[in-house]
Amino acid sequence: MKERKAIEPVKMESAPLQVYFEELKNEQETLELRIKEEETKGVQTNQEINQITSKQNAKENGLMEIEQELAGKIDLLKNHETRVKQGTEKIKQMKESEPWLETEMHLFGKEGTKYNFKDVEPLVLQEDLKMMDEAREELRKRVNPNVDL
Repeated sequence: MKERKAIEPVKMESAPLQVYFEELKNEQETLELRIKEEETKGVQTNQEINQITSKQNAKENGLMEIEQELAGKIDLLKNHETRVKQGTEKIKQMKESEPWLETEMHLFGKEGTKYNFKDVEPLVLQEDLKMMDEAREELRKRVNPNVDL
């Protein structure tokens, strides 16, 4: 019994400490929950960052493709401009060397005139010309040009 009486004052003194300990324990649990919540938020944020980064990379790749396509189109445009300048210069030279062009120019591209080339297929004409040149060469081999008729 004497021992019980000695324990009672110690229990009384430790009661506030036990309450304080329980409060600290509860606060620790609360903080651990907050840490887990923050970790979960961090994981979610990292996932969002990864998604945004993936989208950004995809857009950058798309932009690079568009820039390459644009560079190709710019090259085509420059080539076209060069060809237009060369064509314009060629027409100018032809007008100077062939005076009839000025007088007949208004007929170019008009239906029913000998200067309407809308239905002409250049590749077909090139093939026909090639075949005619071959036929002419073949005739030259067989015909003597020195014979008078």
